[in-house]
Amino acid sequence: MQSRTEEPVVRIFEPSRAFRTAMRVGNALLRPVLRSSVGASIHEVALLEFTGRRSGKRYAVPVGYHDLDGDILVLTASPWRLNFRGGADVELVHDGERRQMRAELIEDAD
Repeated sequence: MQSRTEEPVVRIFEPSRAFRTAMRVGNALLRPVLRSSVGASIHEVALLEFTGRRSGKRYAVPVGYHDLDGDILVLTASPWRLNFRGGADVELVHDGERRQMRAELIEDAD
């Protein structure tokens, strides 16, 4: 009998209006928590703070925190990622520490 190998299924996720609303509310609640001493115990999430490249508006976005061989990765399809084309200065709040960093958008999948 031959074993059948299943290929992973990739589906595009289009968030509903209700999902987007829930994310906005959740992010608003999470921002002050991540800035507090309680945020030091949430290792999987960080707060990414940056200035919009065209608007000049200051943003604070809770993001998933991934460490890959010493490099910090933030994976998103959100439009705010475009602020990092060509690099941008950011502040990252993670594990109760605030760090100045330089972020760069990587668009090449390879």
